[in-house]
Amino acid sequence: MSQPRPELLFLAHRIPYPPNKGDKLRSYHALGLLAKHYDIHLGCFIDDPDDWAHVETVEAMTRSSFFAPLTPFSAKVRAALGLVTSSNPLSLYHFWSRPLQRWVDKTLEARPLGGIFVFSSPMAQYISPGSGMPTVVDFIDVDSEKWQQYSVEAAWPMRALYRREANTLRRFELDVARRTDRSFFVSEQECHLFLKDVPELAHKVSAVENGVDREYFCAQVGILSPYPEGTIAVVFTGAMDYLPNIDAACWFADEVFPALRAELGPAAVFYVVGLNPTPAVERLGEIPGVVVTGRVDDVRPYLQHARASVAPLKIARGVQNKVLEALSMETPVVATPSAVEGLHPEVGALVDVAESPEAFLAALRKVIAQSGRSNKAAPRLAIERYYDWNTNLGTIVNGFGRGAERSVQTGMAVGENR
Repeated sequence: MSQPRPELLFLAHRIPYPPNKGDKLRSYHALGLLAKHYDIHLGCFIDDPDDWAHVETVEAMTRSSFFAPLTPFSAKVRAALGLVTSSNPLSLYHFWSRPLQRWVDKTLEARPLGGIFVFSSPMAQYISPGSGMPTVVDFIDVDSEKWQQYSVEAAWPMRALYRREANTLRRFELDVARRTDRSFFVSEQECHLFLKDVPELAHKVSAVENGVDREYFCAQVGILSPYPEGTIAVVFTGAMDYLPNIDAACWFADEVFPALRAELGPAAVFYVVGLNPTPAVERLGEIPGVVVTGRVDDVRPYLQHARASVAPLKIARGVQNKVLEALSMETPVVATPSAVEGLHPEVGALVDVAESPEAFLAALRKVIAQSGRSNKAAPRLAIERYYDWNTNLGTIVNGFGRGAERSVQTGMAVGENR
């Protein structure tokens, strides 16, 4: 008679499907890998109306599930109330649902759980400090540092609001790390940043890097170009309701692209490819040569047939999937230092790094003149070596007990040789 599979509570701030943006890519692959070892009870939010169509797909990966709706209006109301009634991070109010809390409590009481996996720190508010359950948290990035970066860039009064969120969220992140068994971040750099004031937590803070689906993000003969013939296309990909992406696309369209188009003529076109463009992003389409696509069914043709992919992020945390995917598609990448600092050095060396508008223009000029890479195999080989989902996320599976422990000091897991 076979033994029943252990059960795991999986909490995520967003439904982990479809894997069409950075955090959902990571949560989707984490869910898939954990589901090979555990019966999963999933509690998550749905903040995109289109994602309700994917509920059945996710339910098929779990033993039970609860999907809480999250609308921008309700989240803003909760955050506003939290601002005037407490000193807690507003992120907690944004991701708060009483029905979800009741479902979590019921699941903890009724099911013989072997552990809890928390994806994104605000979801840790659903777990009582005294649960006694092995608990692993994937912070992904140091979100408090992201809010600190926002505060530097923003004008008053948002500067003060962002600074408040940075400070309160930092305290919450540290509390979560202290009371849970393991904490994961997307890179060694994020680990070191998190531990700068709390080195005593280093023994349970680990780096779990992202990955790339190399079979999917692979240049293929027969993929038709979405660009008009003769176009010199430069592409930016990402969720276009995410502030760092908005800032990056606007900066490039305003500060770099006009000079590139002046040099290359009307053949030069900048494509902003990604779901949910905000009004600020949509207005970029008024700039000659800028095309804002909105949601597309498949981003790969835009990457494969672009002369360059750009990642001009000024505000960035962790590892940028847009960079990894472009490299996997053998597309040259020009990026700011912030967009590559979380990458393995061997992979980062494959990116042309520039920061000022003049440097960005010079890098693009060089890449376009080369019409591609001289050694297109190099990016694929580097991605294969360092960014395999199953290899990297295996550390999370092992985080609930024995197994590989990735050292923040060395970046290597016990028994790891790669």
